[in-house]
Order: sequence, then structure tokens, then C-alpha cells
Amino acid sequence: MKTSNLLIKDSLLALGSGVVMGAVISSFSDGSFWFGWLKSGLLTAILLLGLIRVWRLAGAGRTLALLMLVAFTLRVAFGIFLNQGLPQLGFDNPVQNTGYVFSDAHDRDQAAYQIAISGKAWLPQIKANIATDQYGGLLAFSALVYWIFSADVHRPLLMVLISAAAMAAGLAFLFAFVHRKWGNKVALIAGWVFALYPDSILLGSSQMREPILIGLTCLLLWSVQNLKSKPLLSTIFALVISSVTCLFSVPVAGAAFTLVLGMVFFEWLHDQTKMQTKRNAILLFAVFLVLVGLTGWYWLKESLSYEFSMAVSGSGWITALLDQYGEQYQIPLITFYGLTQPLLPAALVDSSLPIWKGIAIFRAAGWFFIIPFLLYAFAAVIKNRKEEKGSQLIFISLALAAWILISSLRAGGDQWDNPRYRTTFLPWIAILVGWVWMHLRQGKHPWFWRIVSMEVIFIFVFLDWYLYRNFNWGPAIPFPYLILFLGASIVLILAGGFIWDKKITGKKLR
Repeated sequence: MKTSNLLIKDSLLALGSGVVMGAVISSFSDGSFWFGWLKSGLLTAILLLGLIRVWRLAGAGRTLALLMLVAFTLRVAFGIFLNQGLPQLGFDNPVQNTGYVFSDAHDRDQAAYQIAISGKAWLPQIKANIATDQYGGLLAFSALVYWIFSADVHRPLLMVLISAAAMAAGLAFLFAFVHRKWGNKVALIAGWVFALYPDSILLGSSQMREPILIGLTCLLLWSVQNLKSKPLLSTIFALVISSVTCLFSVPVAGAAFTLVLGMVFFEWLHDQTKMQTKRNAILLFAVFLVLVGLTGWYWLKESLSYEFSMAVSGSGWITALLDQYGEQYQIPLITFYGLTQPLLPAALVDSSLPIWKGIAIFRAAGWFFIIPFLLYAFAAVIKNRKEEKGSQLIFISLALAAWILISSLRAGGDQWDNPRYRTTFLPWIAILVGWVWMHLRQGKHPWFWRIVSMEVIFIFVFLDWYLYRNFNWGPAIPFPYLILFLGASIVLILAGGFIWDKKITGKKLR
């Protein structure tokens, strides 16, 4: 089919779908239904046309179409549910009374609409609202959207449409990248993880910066896949994408650029034949990583004291352990606590409102499902380092581990900011989970299930703690003894696994 005919076909499909979805959005928004239908339908049609063209660019397969459709519609539907449900089912505060999950989104989105309708110069207002958006990019972009499509009345669901579209587009670019690197099966699993991961659904149905950051990160990954054949064009494209990402978050842009650069570097290194060239390149890259680490530490250290104090005041078991063993264990305890957030046992016994209890369980179940795959991946990629993409997987796993630790330090035990920072690395989480999933299908891997058993014990130990603490149910076991039981169980599983593999079966660790 000719390009012009294909574009016309795509435009008609986008327009028809936009008319239907625009009516849905307008029916759940304030103001005139007909005017809202026109504006919402136009924006939706533009976004859908963009998604269709991205789908074609990424390969235009049926599987990818299904993944993108699920990712987009799921986030739009959940965004409508939250927008309409929170004022009725949530807590009585300004954020939830206006249908927002995140207070950051509320403050920034409200400010963006006021800027859009003010009729005054935007730049001074953006500077004046620096507290609502540190980098100003999302604030300015939101104001532009409202100025064009919703100047008559504030329609927050328009930004939900953009968030959902950004995630769906990011999924397409990620799928195309992973398909080329690791094959269709890994790409399929990574795509479903990306589409269904609870925190990505929650963020993708909100007026937050993370969906745009994740979409840009996936685009950055996709932009370098033809670096060998088109080095100049790929480099320029990657630099432009990174510069745009900086408008929304400089730290995330820097982290994403570093990780993508590392993947490019190790792919290039694999093709080198001269040992001296490899040594010099590794030394130079190591110096670069040290500089990145020092810059990251400078950014991180400013907030540690405050975040640690918030984590201690907000967690009963952290307070109990610090009182028992001393302040010298503050950093490891809070870091460990941050790694478990959102904490599934706490979510299961939470006595909050039903809508928030449901969201808490949904988010925690997603994270605890992912944890065994990531823990297993950190060891499995090293064992399989001789594979063609082995060095890239090792770099991804180490970078992801570092970012998850940074997220835990940066936001302590916060059950919102900590997972939000972590989810910005969703593309690499999806890649590792996809790779591990396929790795598990190729044979028996007892260490993965041993990790799962450790997690199950962890869940039941802390479930007992929270049940007794909140409802006085279960045995009154002192908290230090619960920790000792947990530690002993983990040691027993680890030791038993090593003995079984080495002495009984005589097989190597798998």
C-alpha cells in the first residue's frame, strides 16, 4: 500500500476512534459536553494517529498492537475511575476531592491551568511555581495543552490521555528494541510486564512526569539500535531526546543516558579484537562512571537526613529496631525498608478506605511479584556472562540495582516517592524480567524458587507482625525474635540449597 494511502487509512481510524473516546472523556469532564467532545476528540485523534504511526515504525505486528491497545485503554479507564471515584470514595482533602491520586500532580496541574487561562506571560509564572515543578517542563507542557484544548474549563483527563499515550508509545519502542536484541519471546514478556505493572498503570493514569520520562527513555533506547549503520543520525537523535528529557527531570535524563551509553559501549566492546583497545576503553568508561557516581552522590546527599527522619517517624518496626540496636544501623535498615515498599503485608491488613486499600494491595502485589525475578537476575546474568549480550545484561542489572538502592535512600521508606523513582527504570525492569522468564523456561532453576520461598517467609513474618500490631491477632512474638526467625530461615534456605546442589545432586548452581 502506498504511503499516502496508508496515512489516510491511519488518519481515518484515529479520527473515528478519537470521536468515540472524545465523547467518553467529555462526558466525565466539566463544561459543555459538545465543546468538550470537540476538543477531547481532536486531542485523542492526534494522539491515536501518533500511536498508530509509532506502531508501524516499531514493526506493526498484531501482538504489539494488542499490547499498545491494552496499555493505553487500561490507563485511560483507570484514570477516569480515579478522577470520578476519588471525590466520592477517597479522603476529604483538596487533592482527592478534585480526583487526583498524587499531591504533586494536583498542585502542578492546577497551576498549569491557571497559567493557561491567565492571559499573562508564562515564563514568570512558571518560575513562580517552581515548587510545583522543579524543572518546569511538565508545567509548561500542561499549560500549553490546556491553552489549546481546554481554555474554557479545566479538564484534567486530557493530561491522563497524554500520560497513557506516552506509556503506549514507550511500550512500542521498548518492544522493537528488545525484539531485535533478545528475540520475540523476551520482547513479548517484557511488553506485558511494561503494560501491566501496577505502578506504571497508576502513574500512566495520572498527571505525572514519569509516563513521559519512561516514554522518552524507551525512545532513547530505540534510537541507538541503528548506531552502527547510522552513527551520526543516531547520535544526534539520542542527544536531542536526552535534552528533551532534561526539561522534565535532569537526574532521570542523566541516569537513562548513562545506562543507554553503557549498553552501546559494551556492544562496541564485544566487537573489538585488540586487548589493548579493550583495556583503554574500559578504563575510560570506568572514569566516566566514577564521575557520574560523584555527581549522583552530590544530588543524593542533600535530602538523606530529612528522608531518614521521615522513614523513622513513619515506621513502627524501624523505630523498634533502632531503639533496640542503636542509630548506627539507620542507613541499612531504612534502605532495606525502602526496598520492600510498597510492603505487601502492611497493605493486606491496612484499615484504610476500600479504594486506597485496593490500590495499596495492587501496587504491593506487583512489586513483590517482580522482586524474585530481579534478585535471580542479578546472579543469573553473571553466570551467563559469556552470552552475546551477557555484558549488556550485567551492566543493566548493576545499574538497576544501583538505581533501586538510590531510590530507597532518596525516598527512604516512603511508599509513594520511592516506588515512583524506581518505576522510571521500568524499561530495564521489564527487560530483566523478560530475560529471566525465558531463562526459567529452558530448564530447572531451583534457586529462583528458593528466592520465592524466602519472599513467602518474609511476607508471613511481617503479616504476623502487622496483624498483631493492628488487630491484636496472632501470637505475641517480640519483634526482634521475628527478625531472628526470618534471618534463620533465609540462612537455612541458602545453606540447604548449597548443600543440596553440591553434595547430593553434584550439580552446579543454577
